[in-house]
Amino acid sequence: MVCLGNICRSPLAEGVLQEKLNRKGLDIKVDSAGTGGWHVGQRPDLRAIAIANKYGVDISHQKARQFSPTDFQEFDIIYAMDGSNLSDIVALAKSSEDIEKVRLILDELNVENNNYVPKLNLILNENQIRKSLATTLKNIKRNQLDIYFLHEPEQYYNLDEIESIFLKLKDEGLIRFYGLGFHRPENNAYKYSDSFIKLNMFNKKLLSERSSSDNFSIIHGAMGFYKFGLDNSEKNELDNPLDFLNKLIENNPNTTFLMAPSNRDQIIRIH
Repeated sequence: MVCLGNICRSPLAEGVLQEKLNRKGLDIKVDSAGTGGWHVGQRPDLRAIAIANKYGVDISHQKARQFSPTDFQEFDIIYAMDGSNLSDIVALAKSSEDIEKVRLILDELNVENNNYVPKLNLILNENQIRKSLATTLKNIKRNQLDIYFLHEPEQYYNLDEIESIFLKLKDEGLIRFYGLGFHRPENNAYKYSDSFIKLNMFNKKLLSERSSSDNFSIIHGAMGFYKFGLDNSEKNELDNPLDFLNKLIENNPNTTFLMAPSNRDQIIRIH
């Protein structure tokens, strides 16, 4: 069972299937993983644990891990939770036999719309945006927000109108910058105005390829990848987390890499 972060959908799918197998007395291995590695080692989201408990399924013992090409040899069937995850899994396949193992989980239900492709049918109006911003400013006790992010913009039909509203808020001094936030690495399938600052998840190519983009961007999940996404041989090529970050900065001079305070303290001690 494979989703994006392995803390919500795929842990639930693993737990439900394992429970059904247990009831039938079948000894079949079930596991789950995420195509991204930033939650590796974490328990499922508390909301996922709660909804599982509601139906008599315990997933609290699970720990997130990242999908690996070795999973093609380990498992007979690999279920993707949506079309995006399916594409990411297939990209790691090394043979047609590997690809044949990958299926969309909703194909098993024979439903008409089973791809979970975001529909561009949501509209966000100015009143909604202003209300959200006003609440945020009140909560943080500030008069201006440094960056105002729109989460998962693929789902909004009126992105041009939203951008014009952001510009108005900027002119009024309520925000300094505005951007688009994603819980996945950069996806070239969608093209957005360069006026948006992009917030994406970490992608391994940021470590190995030098960026030619002049646009400012923000990346989160880098230190999680250093801790859990690198294999031992790759980690041995780096002296420490600071060396890892220096290579990222060298390859991506216009990118800011976010980190948790605990990671910052760790790097300060090394430095």
